[in-house]
Amino acid sequence: VSPDGSLYAVGHAGGRFTLWDVATMRCITKNGFRQEDIDDLKFSPNGKYLAVTTHDNFIDIWSIGKELKRVGICSGHSSYITHVDFSTDSRFIQTTCGANELLYWHIPSGKQMGRPAELSGEEWSTFTCNLGWPV
Repeated sequence: VSPDGSLYAVGHAGGRFTLWDVATMRCITKNGFRQEDIDDLKFSPNGKYLAVTTHDNFIDIWSIGKELKRVGICSGHSSYITHVDFSTDSRFIQTTCGANELLYWHIPSGKQMGRPAELSGEEWSTFTCNLGWPV
């Protein structure tokens, strides 16, 4: 559910997800750029982005506005993505995968962090990743 409660996203099999308007209960958009199942999806705390993770080993970053637009692709995990969390300022995400890797990414570009230790004190809006500095 988006931070303002107006939208919710649903992940489906086969790399598809849908975005719904809560007030009208109508599907706003259907997307499917991946082949494998959706594992996790999260709205950024500022409500501007949606991160969608898949068994294809990618995280797609979508900009939420008048139109839903893919603005970033995170690529670097060696296995399917299991969890994603946004930083409280919506500038970064952390992700884990089936190979027990923890990676950090810039938002919205999807560029991997070169120095993950710089985020050791970062605050996260959620913490679903099973790895990380506080674990």
